[in-house]
Amino acid sequence: MTLPTTMPTVITTTLLDTLCINCMLDKGQAEVCLACGYNALTHKDHPLYLKPKTLLKNQYIVGKPLGQGGFGVTYIGIDCWLQKRVAIKEYLPASLASRASAESTIVPLKNQDQAFQQGLALFIDEARNLAKFDHPHIVRVSNFFEENQTGYMVMDFLDGDNLAVFLDKNGGKITTEQTLNIILPILDALSVVHDKHIYHRDISLHNILLLKTGVPILIDFGAARHIMGEHSRSLDLVLKHGYSPLEQYSGRGKIGAWTDIYACGALLYQLLSGMLPPAATDRFCEESLISLTDIAGLNIPPFLSQTIEKALAVRLENRFQSVADFKAALLGEPFAPLTTPHNDETTASKHQRFIWSSVLFLLIIIITSISYFRPFTAPIDKLLNTAQQQWQTQQLTSPAGNNVYETYQQILRLDPSNQAAQQGLKQLAAIYQQQAILLKNKGDLSNSLKIIQQGLSLLPQQTELVNLEHTLSQLIQEQNQQTQLADLLNKATHELELAQLVEAYQTYQQILQLDSSNPQAQAGLSQLADEYVNLAKRQTTLTDELTIVQQGLTYFPTHQNLLTLQKTLARESRIQTLLAQAEQQINALQLTEPIDDNAYNSYQQILILDPEQAQAKAGLLRIAEQYERMARAERQPEKRAHLIEKGLKVLPTHPNLLALAQQYLLPTNKPTPPPVPTTEPPATTPLPSNSSTDNPLQTLLKTATQQIKAGQLETAIYIYHNVLLLDEKNTQALTGLTQIANRYAQLAQERVEKAALQEGLALVEKGLTAQANNATLLTLQTDIRRRLAEQQTQKEEKKQEDEKEKPSRPLIFTPSF
Repeated sequence: MTLPTTMPTVITTTLLDTLCINCMLDKGQAEVCLACGYNALTHKDHPLYLKPKTLLKNQYIVGKPLGQGGFGVTYIGIDCWLQKRVAIKEYLPASLASRASAESTIVPLKNQDQAFQQGLALFIDEARNLAKFDHPHIVRVSNFFEENQTGYMVMDFLDGDNLAVFLDKNGGKITTEQTLNIILPILDALSVVHDKHIYHRDISLHNILLLKTGVPILIDFGAARHIMGEHSRSLDLVLKHGYSPLEQYSGRGKIGAWTDIYACGALLYQLLSGMLPPAATDRFCEESLISLTDIAGLNIPPFLSQTIEKALAVRLENRFQSVADFKAALLGEPFAPLTTPHNDETTASKHQRFIWSSVLFLLIIIITSISYFRPFTAPIDKLLNTAQQQWQTQQLTSPAGNNVYETYQQILRLDPSNQAAQQGLKQLAAIYQQQAILLKNKGDLSNSLKIIQQGLSLLPQQTELVNLEHTLSQLIQEQNQQTQLADLLNKATHELELAQLVEAYQTYQQILQLDSSNPQAQAGLSQLADEYVNLAKRQTTLTDELTIVQQGLTYFPTHQNLLTLQKTLARESRIQTLLAQAEQQINALQLTEPIDDNAYNSYQQILILDPEQAQAKAGLLRIAEQYERMARAERQPEKRAHLIEKGLKVLPTHPNLLALAQQYLLPTNKPTPPPVPTTEPPATTPLPSNSSTDNPLQTLLKTATQQIKAGQLETAIYIYHNVLLLDEKNTQALTGLTQIANRYAQLAQERVEKAALQEGLALVEKGLTAQANNATLLTLQTDIRRRLAEQQTQKEEKKQEDEKEKPSRPLIFTPSF
């Protein structure tokens, strides 16, 4: 079983029904999932949890809960846009809020609204901080958002078990090699986190996941615990006995790398021995930690046991102060171990030491309480004098154990609010700041940033240093970007010069990703589009021209010159196809028949695309000449007449066809027989004489008039042309042809207004056989051919666009953040 390979643009009920809420894989219509074996019928909704298959942000479908802590619930889910499984963490502190009945909305409990909102803000901050990290051993956050009046964090779904499950499967403890293979990568992750002054504070078996590949992943940073610790009723919500060092039990405890190091030491102790070390509060009065080398059945190297004991030191200053030092010690580098007490004490002496330790513990509490309001002044004064001497000798951060920085830190441990020490640290920060600014003004941004980072490693809370680091980082980023842009522009220019158009386009796109409004890249793309036009025009074949233009439009779909050239080439390609087709039809004597496959129609289509196309006009002349040859060769009068008529319909002004029409189609004038003599005397007034052609002409004109009345305009045209062969200036015939031409113009205009362009053009062509120079018909012919050409071009463009828009792969969601 796998995730659905195609996700619809709309999440349907059918889609939700096929998802298994336990593994979020496709189970089809079966009740029991074949992938994980989960039976959906056994599920029961929990009032506190989101209902399975709830949709979040129109992107994530929620499945079953993976686990619940004091501050939230983590569910398995599916990202519909990216088509992958995810883990979705919901901020839901059970002590501060609950879920509204029959709804997804979270509602704070009475008098807990402010605490809930503060926790929510920290939850979002946690997500934002985690999203900055891209480390192989830190869970990756891909998204975070607010919905249902709470917050959500979307993380990679990790297929594996936490260390608690792993330890249980391995009999409660594991070997030294297995332990180090787990803890060393986690320390690498913590080192990255600590560099950003973020501390996990909740490292335990349950917050380290071991993938099936054996890779350990640090999870659940739980930033919301900051605010929960202030507002919850029990410290148990923010502490894990055995893992939490002493400073975590106090609201004023000094948190740092040593805090996570203590938890890692406890984790090492548990993995190797199968037991958690005693709680730090229990060890404060009497050291009850048993050395790993003293536990029967364990074969632990002494240096490793000493390293873990130092990490578990009750006093934070006795622990390793950085993850790097801790890791080095685990790998065998020498270090100063804790002083171990002798074990030859009697029971009485141990009891007595416990009593004195208890008294000492109470005294420490009393002294600490008093010193909060009135710190010891004598040692502080001495330390301030020492710091003054160190300033004079420029012992600012070295040598170790004897410098200004460490002296001020000692003072602040005695009196955290000591103004002199705080001011001294500010002065120290100012020195770092001044040195960094000098380098910055010289243009040495890299070394300037190094100076600031050195200062922040000592003084991470100094606002001036933090701000300057941010400014320098931005300047370096901009400087690097400008260098990168210059290199890319040179590369694109070189590619353009070599006519590597695709490569140049890709390079310009890289530039615009870095700087979306870069004018040189935009000008380069414009030049690149023009180069596609020029390259196409340089091709020797129409096919090559079209190929280049199509490639250019792939990258520049709205470029006007490319679109215009594409239209021109497409029209020329169509004309060449029709010319070839017409040639075949002429060779097959398909001159005007059949009606849907003849040379005459092919040439007419060409003239619609290009009214001045010379080959098409010549083609019509060839058809007329072919009819002339066939008519001259024909011996049967009826067939000859039919061929002449067809030729004249193709080209009404063809002189040879007109001559044939005069010779064969007009009636023969018989001579008038001589008059019969009579006895009557001749009339005194002679009748007017008629020419030999008066009777035939009148007959033809009368017949033409009758044909017009009967609607037989084409026949009337033919008759009028025959009259003009006998009398080329015959007024009645010329007037009749003009009337017919105007009538055809009127009919054609009516068809055009009804968008029947082909029918209108046919009527115009008929009208022009009556009067070839009729201005109205000629104007109308030009207009109709232009409009038909535009329609043909639009059809071809629409066809190309439809082919482009056909999806080559299934549609998926498009994220809208």
